Amino acid sequence: PVLHNTQSNAYYLHRGIDREYSSSGIPFLDYQCKPDASNDNTIIYAHNMRNGTMFHDLLNYKDKSFYDTHKIIMYDTLQGTGEYEIFAVLRTSVGSKNEFKYYGFIDAKTPKEFDEFVATCIKQSLYKTDIIPVYGDKLITLSTCSYNTNNERFVVFGRKL
Repeated sequence: PVLHNTQSNAYYLHRGIDREYSSSGIPFLDYQCKPDASNDNTIIYAHNMRNGTMFHDLLNYKDKSFYDTHKIIMYDTLQGTGEYEIFAVLRTSVGSKNEFKYYGFIDAKTPKEFDEFVATCIKQSLYKTDIIPVYGDKLITLSTCSYNTNNERFVVFGRKL
């Protein structure tokens, strides 16, 4: 399950589905996102647990060969099913001068803003996928810690099919 708190991204960081303490937390939507995935960009966060749980497997996307055999993300909501094709995979360090603040993009105010976000994702991607979302597409962003450097995030971006 992916949970949602409309007030804070920290709420489910160390809580489980029962809202009790859990060191691994549970996957959760960015507090600004709508649970029906109707935003231009639906952002989901989860821990990268060293025991292989939560979003640990996202790190497999660092290898293009893994991407080549796992190009689709499934994300279902109460309103319906969703398939997203991955178009970019990247690392960014929170707080660094070169940080890509992907978490700040929920809804585009203009087509140009959407295009600039997508262009940055693709430019910083670890490899090319030949998929270029266009204004009007719905995106999904999966984010986790990578432990390569302090405050580094590993992020996978997809476009709804």
